[in-house]
Amino acid sequence: MGVLKLNFDGGKVEEDGWGWGFVVRSSNGDICLVGVQQGSNFFGPILEKAKACLCGLRAAREQRYLCLAVEGDCLPLIQKLKNRLIDDNVLEFIIRDILALVECFEFVSFLFVKRGGNRVAHNLAHWQPISHERRVWVDDVPERIVSRASDDISLVMLASAMKGTGFRQLLRPCDSDSRKPATRLAFAPLLWS
Repeated sequence: MGVLKLNFDGGKVEEDGWGWGFVVRSSNGDICLVGVQQGSNFFGPILEKAKACLCGLRAAREQRYLCLAVEGDCLPLIQKLKNRLIDDNVLEFIIRDILALVECFEFVSFLFVKRGGNRVAHNLAHWQPISHERRVWVDDVPERIVSRASDDISLVMLASAMKGTGFRQLLRPCDSDSRKPATRLAFAPLLWS
């Protein structure tokens, strides 16, 4: 199956709630896994984004997806994870959990993406209706998630055509068990050349 792309985001929902969202896609653009978790007592953007990352990694591990390119739109968090920097604060505990979990994978890289490249995860974090339970889809991904993911892909294709420089493949082959993704999309997630 190769390296899968896991996008995550977390944020404030309603007055004092939080939401985490993540989506895992294959190199063919297939949606393999989608998840949302929400609750009360928002603790701040970077902490909620770190918790969303941990939630996505745990779900990917449960599905035995062992090679991941993990993308998020919080540069300070991505830098801490890439450099294995652990602060002396509440965030320290989440980062320690993420870094310990990463040891269970065959390959993980952390990449910063701008908000525009993380829209599906962002929308999942703010999923309506609000529910205080973990919701994960491996099969039967809701149509509005598939539609949003397709919109993201269309925007990337349009930007590529306008730029005219083409793409290069981000993902590389990896030895992990092969699983059939649930939902097929039009093309592989790619980065600028």
